[in-house]
Amino acid sequence: MSASAPRPAWFAWPLRAVRALGLVLVIAESLTGRPAPAAEGRGLVIALALSVAALCWALCVFAELLDRRVLTLALGGLAAGGGLLASLQHHGVSLVFGCLAGFMAGYLLELTAALGVTAVACLGTSCGQLAVGGSTAKLAVSLLLYCWFFFAGLVRDEYSARARQAEQLLAQTARLSVEESRVAALAERARIAREIHDVLAHSMASLSVQLQAASALLDGDGLPKHPDLATASTCVRRASSLAREGLIETRRAIHALREDHEDAVQLPALLATLAEDYQDADGAAATLAVTGNVKTLPAQAGLALLRTAQEALTNVRKHAPDAPVSMTLEYQDTETRLTVTNPASHAAAPLADTGAGFGLTGLRERAELAGGQLSAGPLDGGWQLTARIPS
Repeated sequence: MSASAPRPAWFAWPLRAVRALGLVLVIAESLTGRPAPAAEGRGLVIALALSVAALCWALCVFAELLDRRVLTLALGGLAAGGGLLASLQHHGVSLVFGCLAGFMAGYLLELTAALGVTAVACLGTSCGQLAVGGSTAKLAVSLLLYCWFFFAGLVRDEYSARARQAEQLLAQTARLSVEESRVAALAERARIAREIHDVLAHSMASLSVQLQAASALLDGDGLPKHPDLATASTCVRRASSLAREGLIETRRAIHALREDHEDAVQLPALLATLAEDYQDADGAAATLAVTGNVKTLPAQAGLALLRTAQEALTNVRKHAPDAPVSMTLEYQDTETRLTVTNPASHAAAPLADTGAGFGLTGLRERAELAGGQLSAGPLDGGWQLTARIPS
């Protein structure tokens, strides 16, 4: 039969303790049996048979740790010694040796070896009964018991095999479920990527083209020179630049949705660009400090930090226009931390009530998906937002 079913580590030692206790009890009973072990004659044979059976039982206490050949020999010795001992002593306790050998052989050994061990137990009992002239009824009972425990071991092994198969089937079902979920998620990401490409990307591209055309018309020589036209031209060029940046971000999002393993985000360079754009567009100071050893982050982690910086700068424009912004990117051993801080601003904030109010919620969800966390709150009259992502 096949090897026994794996058991939890906590189960092994109690089982071995039960086997050892059984050995002690059976030896104690065998020593008081009649005839008792002695130094000569039949008592000597009993002593030798008991010693062999006890030694082999002691080895079988650690049956799961033994090599298959060693275990086969130990069970064979247990069967031979126990079978002979059961026919030489006049009480049934010695039958336990052969019964245990048959059961463990049926449970732990291949069928051929298990049959051999059971046959050895039957042969030992038969030889002993013939030598001492025992009764046929006692011999028949002994043989039936050995065969019964052998078949009980076979049934136990079959039960263990089916339990193992059920566990493997459950594990395979769980793996299939995970794989189906992953495939479904990839299919949904592909669908979203198509929608973004077909709707948003095309719209952004068309908007960029129209803004470039408007900028060319405003800068043409056919229009009169006027300060308002110059301001309008600057705004259109700025809007065109934002449209191009939005198109780049849209393409990056599509790429991230399309790829199972996304490209790494060059975070320091992108954050520096965000700081420059903020300073150029709003006229307020924006600084970026990078500390620690710069490392390449997974795409999801890098994108989460980039989106955090973008949302933070957008919130500053809404709620604290013209306020300076400081960004700190810290590469640590176990995590990467981005902190965006701005002081209070007394300028009017006409955009404070715009937006749906879900920006921070979305950032917090994005950080949690990357295994990190996001915190935001007032600091010395200003505001601070911190994102922490495991490295």
